[in-house]
Amino acid sequence: MDGEGNYLIENVLYRDNNGCLTEVPLREAPGFENIPPVVKTGSPYRQFVIDRLNIANNAEYTNPMGIPAFANAIDQLKGADVAYDSYINEFVLGKKRIIVKPAATKTFEGEPVFDPNDVTYYVLDEDGEDKNIIQPIDMTLRTAEHNAGLQDMLNALSSRCGFGENHYRFDNGSVATATQVISENSTLYRTIKKHEIILNDALEELARIILRLGNSVLHLGLNEDVKISIDFDDSIIEDTRTELQDMRADVAAGLIRGELYVAKKYGVSEEEAIKMMPGMEDLTDEEEKEIE
Repeated sequence: MDGEGNYLIENVLYRDNNGCLTEVPLREAPGFENIPPVVKTGSPYRQFVIDRLNIANNAEYTNPMGIPAFANAIDQLKGADVAYDSYINEFVLGKKRIIVKPAATKTFEGEPVFDPNDVTYYVLDEDGEDKNIIQPIDMTLRTAEHNAGLQDMLNALSSRCGFGENHYRFDNGSVATATQVISENSTLYRTIKKHEIILNDALEELARIILRLGNSVLHLGLNEDVKISIDFDDSIIEDTRTELQDMRADVAAGLIRGELYVAKKYGVSEEEAIKMMPGMEDLTDEEEKEIE
């Protein structure tokens, strides 16, 4: 801030030299010559917000930027990677092979019987009790064990990140997000609500910054003290399409009014939903005339 308590925006450029940061004057850097080192905002209010997760920064407590959800789950990420690598290696090592004796490698009319570069066939010495010239070896793949192990690693990862114990599902060789059911007791729901506490304040402050800039720059005459409310959508937890299907069934059964379904689907008020419904707007106007 300056001497009058107004915010200053400082533009600083650093050059990274093997992890060593050195400040570089803007006028000496190509492309940055016209960027001012300091911008005077003339406002005691900052023109930026810091949005972060509601997680304590135990990596660098002086950094206000926060940490990502997986910052404390590095071990779980490595465990999932090891389990995946082992799963792939199981197929590499478990390929079917055929052991042949040197007698089978003899040529037939000048051409070799087997291609020596074929990875399927391996030639062993004549020694050994087995008298078979050709012996197939078919290794059993431990797919069930690897599936279970990889799922355990994914469960540990999702739990550590605050998503719950069964957020990810390893099925048919791919990782998918399991279907979540909204519940106030679920780990994922509590995690989202915890992060929304800080996110709500950040979005509200951002909206007020836009209002102030609209007045100071564009002279729009906006009310900077207007009430701001943030409505978070729960579609991440519950499938919105499934919820609308349930509401549509309730309307057909006569359990709820049709305008409630329209208001939910299109994000409008009940009054606006009534006007959107065919024939309902005329009916509403007639009711208003009768009241008058």
